[in-house]
Amino acid sequence: MSEATVGWLVLSSIAVASALGWHLLLRSFLLATVLATATAVVLFQVAAYLYAGYLDPFFLVAVITSSVICLLITVTVGMLVRNIKGKNNAL
Repeated sequence: MSEATVGWLVLSSIAVASALGWHLLLRSFLLATVLATATAVVLFQVAAYLYAGYLDPFFLVAVITSSVICLLITVTVGMLVRNIKGKNNAL
């Protein structure tokens, strides 16, 4: 597996875990989405720093790019969690 593929998998895993945690914890969809995105981006950048041993020279570009990706993931996961929570409340 290439280093880029591992990076994508790590970013996706962190974003999904963060989104699940925040969306299960909070009732507000918007707040959970913002906090999940921010948490995922920070954790991913810390993981990248620990792996590389130095801060990426294109850190700002990486933060913006990973923010957009994490936002898409957290909105998707949040909608799924909201759907499941809604069905459970109907019972």
